[in-house]
Amino acid sequence: MNYLKNIYWVGILAIYSCHNNAVDNFQINGHIENAPSELNIQLINSETGQIIESTSNAEGQFNLQGRLEYPSECEIVYKAGEKKRSHYFWLENTPLSIKGNWDKMEEAEIKGGKEQELQKALFERLSAFFPEQNRLIKEEKYDSLNLLFNKRGLAIQDFALENANSYFGVKYLYMNRLNLDKSKLNNVFKSLDEHIMASSYGQSLLLFSEASELDSGSVYVNFKVNTLQNEEIDLSQTIENKPVLIIFGGLSCMGERERATLKEFQKKHGKDIEVLAFAFAKNQKEWSDEANYDLDVKLLSDLKGNHSPVKIKYGVQATPTVYVIDKDGLIKWKSIVYGEMVNEAALALLEK
Repeated sequence: MNYLKNIYWVGILAIYSCHNNAVDNFQINGHIENAPSELNIQLINSETGQIIESTSNAEGQFNLQGRLEYPSECEIVYKAGEKKRSHYFWLENTPLSIKGNWDKMEEAEIKGGKEQELQKALFERLSAFFPEQNRLIKEEKYDSLNLLFNKRGLAIQDFALENANSYFGVKYLYMNRLNLDKSKLNNVFKSLDEHIMASSYGQSLLLFSEASELDSGSVYVNFKVNTLQNEEIDLSQTIENKPVLIIFGGLSCMGERERATLKEFQKKHGKDIEVLAFAFAKNQKEWSDEANYDLDVKLLSDLKGNHSPVKIKYGVQATPTVYVIDKDGLIKWKSIVYGEMVNEAALALLEK
């Protein structure tokens, strides 16, 4: 009898274990038609840039599995020699299937959990804008196109608010945070489930909703970060010595002409005005790439990417966002473009 009882409990534990594995882990089953014979596949967390898992293709079939702390937007990158394909989707600890054709990977069918279904639903809602968008582009009616983009942005905001109590929804609320009232965002945050509050986008949304608005005339917010050469920059100490021009987003977000203008400005006035380029890099490589532009300015980052507290507190979304701060710590200029007007605003502080 004891023997039979033991078998019974072993069976129950095995079922429980299998059930837990199904719930607590993701499993991606993929099939790619017409895939090259040698295909390397990487699963990358879009938020951090880290490789979660990788495998090699066997006749178009592949399997990836592991565990996530919480649902995240991911990218699968397929590489065959010099050829590369990729697509984005939401991954959570549930089964997910991918069916596609190597020659038409943009049409791949991806079926997953709740977050992936929300992404599909948003895409379907936005697809209503595509015919009008294509027509306006063809007819070069750019004013009308901007109005259409504004309508599309509102549609995204509405969808995010409707689905706020999800990882997908809280991310899109964060991505559209500058267009939403902070008190409303704070109320939305309080209505979220605890595990969504605790997610990276939940915490970043909370930080933004509680941060003061910064604009011309506001007092700066201090930060301490390192340069690429590992020199600590304390903004409070820097502004005691000279005015500061900060380019949030780094050099990569600027055009070639803007970088040339900055290079000339730094050459002439770098001794009198401190120019700081703050990159929202996710990793060391992204940060190091900023040095490729060969500009003699200090390259800063906290390596926190989209969740940088500095980015959030300074209200940065579009890049470059540029601030000019005087020696008293007052913000004298704020804009989402860099050019000669920014330089003039900085030089005006030297005349005082």
